[in-house]
Amino acid sequence: MLGVVAGTSISISIDPAGGPYPLAIIIAAVLAGSLGFLEDLRGLPIAVRAASQLGVGLIVVVAVSSCWWWVPVGGLAIAAYMNIANFMDGVNGMSSVHGFIVGLAVATIGFTGLGPTWMIPAGLVLAGSFIAFLPWNLLPPRVFLGDVGSYVLGAVIATILVSAAMSGVPLLTLLSMVAVYLADTGYTLLSRIARGERWYESHRQHVYHRLEDLGFGHLTCTAIVGGATAVCASIGILSAGSGYWLLPILAIVAICGGYISLPVIFARKQVPRT
Repeated sequence: MLGVVAGTSISISIDPAGGPYPLAIIIAAVLAGSLGFLEDLRGLPIAVRAASQLGVGLIVVVAVSSCWWWVPVGGLAIAAYMNIANFMDGVNGMSSVHGFIVGLAVATIGFTGLGPTWMIPAGLVLAGSFIAFLPWNLLPPRVFLGDVGSYVLGAVIATILVSAAMSGVPLLTLLSMVAVYLADTGYTLLSRIARGERWYESHRQHVYHRLEDLGFGHLTCTAIVGGATAVCASIGILSAGSGYWLLPILAIVAICGGYISLPVIFARKQVPRT
């Protein structure tokens, strides 16, 4: 959280032309990190936690947009991705790699002129802040991200993507960066609801959880999710401005579908635990 705040503050002092968007990133990081810190220390009831996450999203969107319909849409998007990032923070290194890949993709969009220039420092700060955490969390794992870290990751990514959408960046390009996380969480949530389970309770049924149970190590799971995310993000960036959208969508859907199918495929092959 402090890395995101410090890095973004420095970028504002160097180039204040980014408008309200860099400030929104700081607000998102501080509010989400503070909420996650309370959750880590004391725990919060589900209703209080959900209302607080939505409050964070609404405050951030109000800070950057005067368009009334963006407020509920953007607020819900930020609150939702805070939870998604928290759900996907289950093996060592995955969140750091996710923040790094999405940050590089965001910076690439700004650098290539596909989006506003404020996305360059925003992406680099995001990538740098989370890749700096990787050595502490991977080999050997000594520190865990916790709610404070995963909330910051989700809120900052969602704030950048919502702000970029407001700035005219194609939605397909933005969603491609988070497609794998959305697919894993959406598939798992719908599956639990269909089975009549209490979907809001803690569980180990995400795709990456099931791969881990089949014997895949943390590093392998992180590499699979990170690799799929990088490929989807590359497809989304390459499709921006091309006028073609059907083939990129089909490719991203195929990648996400293949990822979701991995536990079934390898369970049939009876991969030995290593």
